[in-house]
Amino acid sequence: MLGKKLILSKILYRSRITSLLGLMSRNKIIVCNYHRLYKEKIFTEFDRGVFAHSVIEFEKHLLWLKKNTKILAESELIDILSGRVSTTKICSLVTFDDGYIDNYTLAYPLLKRLNVPAIFFIPTGLIDSRKLGWWDVIAYLIKKTENTSVDYRGEVVSLESKISAIKKFQGIMKIKPFEKTADLLHELSSLCDVPLPDIKKQSKELMTWEQIKEVSDAGIDIGSHTHSHRVLSTISKYEQKKELSFSKSIIEKKIGKKVNTIAYPVGNYQHFNSDTINVISKTGYDAGFSFNTGINYTRELSGFNLKRIEPSANIELLASTIFFPRLFI
Repeated sequence: MLGKKLILSKILYRSRITSLLGLMSRNKIIVCNYHRLYKEKIFTEFDRGVFAHSVIEFEKHLLWLKKNTKILAESELIDILSGRVSTTKICSLVTFDDGYIDNYTLAYPLLKRLNVPAIFFIPTGLIDSRKLGWWDVIAYLIKKTENTSVDYRGEVVSLESKISAIKKFQGIMKIKPFEKTADLLHELSSLCDVPLPDIKKQSKELMTWEQIKEVSDAGIDIGSHTHSHRVLSTISKYEQKKELSFSKSIIEKKIGKKVNTIAYPVGNYQHFNSDTINVISKTGYDAGFSFNTGINYTRELSGFNLKRIEPSANIELLASTIFFPRLFI
């Protein structure tokens, strides 16, 4: 299916239909979300899945978005949400999740050079502890093991396909109640006969608070990505409140600015719930972002469910997704 979409997007792009529709296709806000960037090749002991774009591809995205959309800063988005400002333009927003070091070393210099605003969503507990998220640790353990299968709580899970096994255990973390997955990383470490990665190895993959403060001072907005990056729908309303309020207060102390926005960990519709929206509305946030959920139409904006996409690395497909969302999302 992706192959057919790519072919169609190239036809539309080269026929300049997408350019013509850019004049007509307005009243939209497209939020392009990224996690990690790489230079030429991906070398990682951790989760390869978060490396979706090269620096070259990211620069092409920024240049295309600057030419074809109005790229919003966080404050401009909030003005639109509050009704203080209206827009009939096609708008976009650039966001990064998880606080990875390449957000600072690769993304930030490009954003600064091209004068493009962005929001970096930071999971405060990961930055404080210098420990990577559960998805990265799962990938590390399965990549390192020499075992061909593990018996996880009575279920034999094949490790022959590392990619499938990584997705299997990441999927468990995404949907099971937290009390049932709290010890999963230690269990998996034991089952794989692989020790958890040391703090030094994990720490070098993450930004520091000094770097986060630097990008904030340079104009990059900083939002919350909760404290522990637990999936919000898997924890109680009380725990959600702690996650959302604690992370907000930590970031505000570190950067000396108010935190206005939050991105829900993982972020699809099954990963947050009505309790999440209720808590956010009472915790001082102005907007909340989901992920892999589509594009936003200004006539029906939902401030606590702002949809985001992971943009295709291919410019033709990105353009077609923006102008023909019903065909390409």
